Amino acid sequence: MNHGGYLSGLYQIFQGTNLGPGSRVLQSSSYAWTPCIIESMSCLWNGGCLCIPSETAKQNNLSQVFDDMRITWAFLSPSIIKTIKRESVNHLESLMLAGEPVSQELVSKWSSKKTKVWILWAATEVANLARPGDFAENSNVQNLGRCKAICRIVEPGNPEKQVPIGSVGEIVVHAPWIANEYVNDREQTAEKFLDRPDCEY
Repeated sequence: MNHGGYLSGLYQIFQGTNLGPGSRVLQSSSYAWTPCIIESMSCLWNGGCLCIPSETAKQNNLSQVFDDMRITWAFLSPSIIKTIKRESVNHLESLMLAGEPVSQELVSKWSSKKTKVWILWAATEVANLARPGDFAENSNVQNLGRCKAICRIVEPGNPEKQVPIGSVGEIVVHAPWIANEYVNDREQTAEKFLDRPDCEY
C-alpha cells in the first residue's frame, strides 16, 4: 500500500469521530494487527496525544489505564472492551470497535450522550473500509452503515455478478486505500486483486 492511499483512507474514515488536537488516544493494539497503525497514525495525523501504557498495565488493569491517562479515543476489539469496567471510564468520547462481531448489548452499554460508538469493518488488504455514523443505544449493530469505498457483494468467485440484497456473497472493494499486492506472492495477488473486473463501479 502506498502512503497516498493510506492517508486518503485515514481522511475518509475518521472524519467526524471526534479525533483532533484535544484527543488522548489509547495505543493498545498488538503491533501485528492493523489497528495499531490506525491508532498511532490517525492520532498523530490529526494532532492528538498518543497514550502508550506499559504491557503490564494493559494486561492487568486496562480500566485504570483509561482513567489514569484520561483516554478520550480508543480502538478496541469487543473481547477487550468487555474486560473494562464501564463505570471506571470517565473521559472516553469515541470508541471504535472492530475485529470481532459486536453485540447489541455491548453498544447499549457503552453508548451515551458523552461516548459515541463506531463499528468498523476492514480486510487485511484494505487500510480502512467502512465507518458508519455513531451508534445510538438502539442502533442495529448488523448495519455497518455506508462504506467509504465503492463496494459490491458478488457471487463467490465471480466478481462480474452482483447478488441481490440480503444474499450471501463476497465483497469487492474499489478505493485508493487498497494494498497494491501481497509482497513476494504473485499467485495470491493474481487471485485476490482484480486488475479490471468486467463490471461497472
